[in-house]
This record gives sequence, C-alpha cells and structure tokens, in this order.
Amino acid sequence: MVADNAVEGTGSELNAKAGRRALLIGVPCRTATGPVHPATGENVILSNIEEQLWKGLKGDFSGQINETKVDESWKPLIKAVNDVNRKMEEESTEIRRLRRIEDASSTKESQLNELSVIKESVFIKNPMPLLLLDPVQQIHDVNEAFCRVSGFSPEELKGMNYQDFKIVTTRGNGVQDVLKFKRHNVSDLIIDFPSGAHAFEQYSIPMITDSGSLSGIMVVFYDKTASLQEEEQMKSEIQELKLLLDEESKKKDFSPQPTGIPIIPNEVVPAAEPGITIASPVTENKQINAKNDAKKSLTFDVVEFDLCGEKYALDINLAREIVEMMPITPIPCSPDYLRGIMNLRGEITNIINITAILGLPARDENSGSKIIVLSAEATGGENIGVIVDDVQSVIQINERDVEHLGEGLSSQSSMHIKGIIKIGSRGLDKKSEADEKDLVIWLDMLKVIEDLSLQKSK
Repeated sequence: MVADNAVEGTGSELNAKAGRRALLIGVPCRTATGPVHPATGENVILSNIEEQLWKGLKGDFSGQINETKVDESWKPLIKAVNDVNRKMEEESTEIRRLRRIEDASSTKESQLNELSVIKESVFIKNPMPLLLLDPVQQIHDVNEAFCRVSGFSPEELKGMNYQDFKIVTTRGNGVQDVLKFKRHNVSDLIIDFPSGAHAFEQYSIPMITDSGSLSGIMVVFYDKTASLQEEEQMKSEIQELKLLLDEESKKKDFSPQPTGIPIIPNEVVPAAEPGITIASPVTENKQINAKNDAKKSLTFDVVEFDLCGEKYALDINLAREIVEMMPITPIPCSPDYLRGIMNLRGEITNIINITAILGLPARDENSGSKIIVLSAEATGGENIGVIVDDVQSVIQINERDVEHLGEGLSSQSSMHIKGIIKIGSRGLDKKSEADEKDLVIWLDMLKVIEDLSLQKSK
C-alpha cells in the first residue's frame, strides 16, 4: 500500500509537474532585455500592452496601440491603455508648460527686481527734479526731488496732469514740441508751486518704442531760482553803488565856493565899513555862473572798449557782464551781423558782430577777445552779446565833454552814435594834458538793438 501510494504519489507529482508545464506554455516571460511573447495574435496584443505600460513607468506616454487590427474583445482594453497614455501625455505636457511658465516668471521677477533697483537709484533718488508723463501729459511717475521743490506729495502729483501746473511765464514750446515732433526740447519757464515760484530750465525727452510710437515723456528740471536771485541781488547792489557814486560826484560838483573877495586887476573895490565884506559885481556874477554851470552839468558812466583800432563806449546800465571769448556756433543762413550762438552758463546767447551794423570793415572770424553781454532791459528779454577787441574800463564822463554830431550827418554808423566823448590824454605831462584829448565814440546801443529788431521782423 505504501509502495503503491508512493508510486501513485510519485506519478501524481509527475503529472502535476507536467500539467504545470503545460499551463505555463505560451505565458509571456520578461527577460532582462525586454518582454518576449510567443508569436500568437493574443500574445502580440499582450506584448504591446506590456510594452506601453513599461514605457509609462519610465515616463514615456507617447506610444499608442493600433486599435483597428485587434479583435473586438480586445478593443476596450486597448482603448483604455491608449486613453491612459494620451491623458498622461497631456498631463506631462501641461506640467512641462507650467514649469516653463514658472521659470519664465522667476526670470521676469528677477528682471523686475533689477529694474526696480535701477529705477530707485536713477529716477527716484536723482538729485534733479524729474517727471514721467504719458502721451496725454498725465503724470505717470515723479521722483523725490520734484516733490521737495514743488511742495506736492507723490499721491497728489500722480493724480495731476502737466497742464494743471500754474506756469507763470514760458519761453519755448517744451512738452508740446515733443508731442508734435517726437524730439527733445529745451525751454525756460517759471512755475508757481505751493512751495513758491521757481525758475526752471526744462529738458523734455521723448520715449520712443521700437515701432516708432511715443510711449511717454521724461521731463528734467534744472532749478535756476537761486542763481537768478543772486544775479538780481548783484544787479541791485551795483545799482546802489552807482547811486552812491552819483551822489558823491554831485557833492563834489556842488561844493561851497570859497568866500571873500578875490583880487581882480584893474578893478576898484569900494571901501567897506569895518566888519562888512563887500564883493564886486563881477565876482558875484562869476560865482553865480559857476553854480549854474555846475547845476546844468550832468555825468554819465560808460564802458570803454576797443573795436577795429578805435575807442568806443556804451552806457554802463546796458551792460550785464563782460566775459572772455568762448566757442561760438554759427547758424546757417543767418544775417551778416549774427556771428552765431554760444552756451553761457546754460543760457543760449546770440552773439552779434557790431562791425557789420556800424558799417565798419569786415573783421577776421577769429578776432575779438571779449564779449559784452547786454542787459535784459536793453534787449527786451533776449540774451545778446557783442564781440569787441578789448574792454578798457568803466569811466565817468561829463556832459560838457560830449560833442554831438550835426543833424546833417546821416551815414549808417552816425545813426547809432550819441556823440563823441573828449577825454584828457593819458600818460602825457600836465602841460599837454589840457591841450590834447582822446576821442571816444559813444554808441547808442538802444538804437542798435531797435534796428536789429526791425530787420528781424522783416
């Protein structure tokens, strides 16, 4: 029994093993190199499914199984695998897209941080007052310097338009010129702010996009208020000094005459009672005439300068300052008398060649060592300078030393001459000093400026 059972058992085991072998025939087995299936239709489908699943485990969901060449019973499974792959591929693509956006956002945020640092240092902390306007002149941004100068807060300014400012006076087109021609512009203006009136030199700079359109205007302000106040104070002090000099000269002219009776030859002086001084009629008349002459005599202060080998002069109150020769920029198609323009401390100044106006011989372009800048009162507010060879000094003349030209003279130069000043010769001995006189031509500079304005209007 035992033996039979053993034999049976042994036979059963053999049959079981043989059955298991038979059961496992055709079941796919994966090797190290990949899935391997027997070449049957169903096994091919299973192999394709397993291949797609292995690719999916590695992150590749791009593969698809052809559903048209499989049995209907396999289509639901194949469709499910393809749908899973398709969905996973879409999600993978979306994840990659989101990562790119995140990376771009991080890069953009870094760039914005850099721009913010640049704006803080270049715009906000700039010591010069700055405004950023949009194309309709609405204030888009403002820096701290402008807030300090104007007295407005940043919030107030960002709700304002450039045209809301109270502009008292202006010279030049400024922002309007930028809007019209899309080019930078320089203008002078006075704005009445809550902090007070300020004089500015304004630089308007267009901001052009790549397409050529105007995206905004950067407005830079140079505050000239303090320098203009100093200039006005200096003019006031000079005027006060001139008044003091005039008063001193008048005191000298009207000083008391010496008393007593001068000795006059061949003149009989009648006897006088003791204690009483009697002046002769001739002496009294001479003293009265001298006082009348002193009252009628007027004095003038003029600036003496050299021009084409001759001496000229103009009224001191018509001269603002005297500067050394500076680079002059010629202006095309300009009149003969206009030598060009120069930049004098930020102010564009017209330089005229007065020899062309006076009818003097043409001078060399490189001649001239000084420029007399005329006062705004004389030029009607324009900046004008006159080229001269040299400036000698400021002298005081008496009306009695001025010889006026005859009315019959009507040459071009004589129309601009107030008279000829006779000044005692310098460097001569006392004997000849009274006999010889230096002649200085006294120019009527107001008449010169008036004629220039007439020519300009024509």
